[in-house]
Amino acid sequence: MAFFLCLRASKLNHRQVIYNHQNDAQSVIVVDKSGHGNFSTVQEAIDSVPENNTRWIRIRINPGIYSEKVIVPKEKQFIFLEGKSRRTTIIQWRDTGNSKNSSSFILHADNFAASYITFKNTYNILIPSNNGTRMRWAPAILVDADKVSFYKCGFSSLQDTVTDDRGRHLYKNCFIQGAVDFIWGGGQSVFQTCVINVLGTAIGLGPGFITARARGSLEDPSGFVFKFGQVIGTGQTYLGRPYTSFSRVIFYRTNFSPIIVPESGHHGTRVLTYPASIAKQISVPGDYGKIQDAIDQGVPSFSNQWTLIKLASGVYTETILINGIKSNIILEGGGKDNTILTWKSSGLQLREAPLMLKGANNFIAKGITFKNTLNHEELAHLQDKDNGGAYRAVAAMVHGEHISFYECGFVSVQDTLWDKEGHHLFKSCYIEGHVDFIFGDGTSVYEDCKLNSIGSGYITAQKRESPQAESGFVFKSAELYGVGPTYLGRAYGPYSRVLFYQSKFANIVRPEGWDSIGEDPSDEKYFPSQVSIAKTITVASSGQANFRKIQDAIDVIPSGNNEWIRIKVSPGVYFEKVNIPIEKPYIFLEGHGAEATIIKWGDHSETNQSATFTSSADNFVAKDISFQNSYNMPLYPTPPIKPAAAATIYGDKSAFYSCGFVGLQDTLWDVSGRHYFSHCYIEGAVDFICGDGQSFYENCHIKVNGRLLPSGAWGGYITAQKRSSPSDHSGFVFHGGLVVGSGKFFLGRAWGPYSRVIFQGTRFDIDVMPEGWDAWRQPVGNLVYVEQGCSGKGSDVRKRVEWSKHSLNESEMQLYSRAYFIQDTWLATQPGRYD
Repeated sequence: MAFFLCLRASKLNHRQVIYNHQNDAQSVIVVDKSGHGNFSTVQEAIDSVPENNTRWIRIRINPGIYSEKVIVPKEKQFIFLEGKSRRTTIIQWRDTGNSKNSSSFILHADNFAASYITFKNTYNILIPSNNGTRMRWAPAILVDADKVSFYKCGFSSLQDTVTDDRGRHLYKNCFIQGAVDFIWGGGQSVFQTCVINVLGTAIGLGPGFITARARGSLEDPSGFVFKFGQVIGTGQTYLGRPYTSFSRVIFYRTNFSPIIVPESGHHGTRVLTYPASIAKQISVPGDYGKIQDAIDQGVPSFSNQWTLIKLASGVYTETILINGIKSNIILEGGGKDNTILTWKSSGLQLREAPLMLKGANNFIAKGITFKNTLNHEELAHLQDKDNGGAYRAVAAMVHGEHISFYECGFVSVQDTLWDKEGHHLFKSCYIEGHVDFIFGDGTSVYEDCKLNSIGSGYITAQKRESPQAESGFVFKSAELYGVGPTYLGRAYGPYSRVLFYQSKFANIVRPEGWDSIGEDPSDEKYFPSQVSIAKTITVASSGQANFRKIQDAIDVIPSGNNEWIRIKVSPGVYFEKVNIPIEKPYIFLEGHGAEATIIKWGDHSETNQSATFTSSADNFVAKDISFQNSYNMPLYPTPPIKPAAAATIYGDKSAFYSCGFVGLQDTLWDVSGRHYFSHCYIEGAVDFICGDGQSFYENCHIKVNGRLLPSGAWGGYITAQKRSSPSDHSGFVFHGGLVVGSGKFFLGRAWGPYSRVIFQGTRFDIDVMPEGWDAWRQPVGNLVYVEQGCSGKGSDVRKRVEWSKHSLNESEMQLYSRAYFIQDTWLATQPGRYD
């Protein structure tokens, strides 16, 4: 139950937490950025505090702007951070992304105090109005600790300014400013005589929110209490909105300027409110060993009273069915990352799924993930066996009235969420899939949901069948990201209705946005008009095509071919080694998604001989297909890692769209020529993007697989670029994209004496070796290694090798643009592209 309250008459008796600055600090460390102290950065001073310290240590910070990300680990307690004034002593950083990782100041240690300091995240501060740049999570501080106090401190950002995550906290005489959810989290905190400054005109999108409270249950003691303060600023704002179901915020004797929305505390949308009376509560495990047993035996049939079933954290491998005789059920887990209901099932008609609601009314689920573990290969195999039958892999089927899901997850590859029929609410949910992964004839609102596309496909397939039908899908404040290109939806019924508004789309949506289900998006009409396909050859391992093998299709193309020929490959895993010789240009190799169409082999000889796929011809395009070398995966029984390329690319003017490259060492040998990789997935551990190509990687997803390295290995390398002279045009430019994975890695090492690699605006969600780059015995003066505008936990460049660069001038920016670096006009003469 959301709880927003402003008390004006009663008196709260809170115990005062007073920190004696003069008598408690046993040691003093001085930080001065000019070098006139013990340290010149705040992080160095914190690093000097011994682990498991038990006596107060004062770190006195002299005036200045300290541009650094500061982390106080949990082992370093009893630190008192003291500035001169919050106006003159400022710790600031510019980062965005996950609100728990992008804070300028991250506190994990209990028993911490700070005074006279401002904590600031400058990421969104540069936005004077909504000029097309989206606001992002950009916390100034994360407080993930107990017994923490701040005195006369400042906190400045626009969104998620103070991430008050966990523990008991006091903010006294502080200044806190922002626009959206700028005091949020699950802390148990008192804000006393604080000034709350609302930057409403900075967002230009309507009212903002001061608080967003997360509280897990009625028994949870957490909450925010604001006493004797004032709320000032510009624009309009709500006092808060509930981040979870039992949100609790109290304003007591607070002075409000006239910027508060009259219905503050209510966002005009439905929030999770558990019924006032719950007749029965049961637990799994505990009262019952299985969820289905709890439903069948613990929930009364035809009851109008509510039963709460609490699920402990864990993985439950079962399928549950709730039909019309069982209503008024609340199914509550321990969080969608902790409580997972999983099953492997598929069928031409729905036979079973992890969750099946068949005519069940009045149902609530919270904090649970429903997952169908059937993968692309298994689905494709079923389709091949049944001559292309439309098999499903549903994670949840929802049929009934007044059904709500809060903070739940739905995960599968195809037809993930069957929103079949009835009025439904999905609030703050995560939904993942590839094809039609939200489909059906429900009348449903999806609010604040995250939609993760894992391949080129369709988000929705809505089935409204007449103009009088009220059904449809409404997505409000949704976030769409992942792998593309994807359609927002296709029409499953003649009056299909889907609305997205105030939603954020990553650069994965096809330009045309929508499709009708009767049309094949691979038809020639989807290619640029100036590109014609002379012939299409089909391949299917089932034999329902021109050829069973891809190599057989390539072999029939005449040498010296000068017209585009498409090889259309059906879903499946093709165990073969494929080679396109130099005399066979103008081939367009197209699959049905990188997760569904896979070419796989396991050779491990020299790099120039081991590749699963080799293309030596100019003018080659691949789309929606994966190339895998399985030799090193897994390392059992830990043989030595050897070069085992998934793909080797020699030809000029080669383009890859939404393709996958999977291996361990030398995964993608980008040998020579101009190449373009768009929205591709590349996985490996050692030199897994290597060669002397002149290549532009745009919005690619790179995974470093450290867990597959042998025990004792201390790191790997993403790139090994081989540029051999200053006149050599080659190099690797990574524009945007994401780097994830495990282990600690170098961004690259120099395979050639003039090696050149540039990362622009890439997010590193991985531990990068502090040095970043390895010269590998090459002269460092000739190497060009650049990181510009990157973000994430691996983007800290303070300890990078001194010969790397972290900014580009205007002429260099032009040099490393797509248009200039690969002279990209040839892309418009090829099929399969999308901008």
